[in-house]
Amino acid sequence: MSDNLPKLIPATEGQVQLAQHARRQWAHVAREGVQRQQLLDPAYWVHVNRTMRHADHIEVWAWDRSWWVELLVVDHSPVLRVECINDREFSAGERMRDDDYEVRYLNMEAKNAVIDRATGDIISQGHDTPDAANLWLSEHRKTMSRSKGRAKGKAA
Repeated sequence: MSDNLPKLIPATEGQVQLAQHARRQWAHVAREGVQRQQLLDPAYWVHVNRTMRHADHIEVWAWDRSWWVELLVVDHSPVLRVECINDREFSAGERMRDDDYEVRYLNMEAKNAVIDRATGDIISQGHDTPDAANLWLSEHRKTMSRSKGRAKGKAA
């Protein structure tokens, strides 16, 4: 070690905390056509600027699961600025499959539908495109996640 370094002052217990108390982890599914580099533009985040804090992380999946990025919020006032800290592209064979639901074209009337793989039940139909069905599924998962969180809170 070099003698030019300042004296080492070890971190104390009060200076170290669990990451979940220091920052928040967000998840987002980008709509069809959004490119990864567009996520770095503050204009992309203009509607969620006030919900984010410095050092928050945002995990973003492409709508078709072809890529995933992890972003770090480096500034949120007056605009949200993020930097990419992790970036991964997936080939068609690597893409994560949704084991719970399937999007499938049924017929001209039902169009694209979201189907529960376990029961075979159609949980949503009439979507003009597979993208629209996947977007509905993404929103459905958020709703289900929120209602599970409320149910846990009532049980406690």
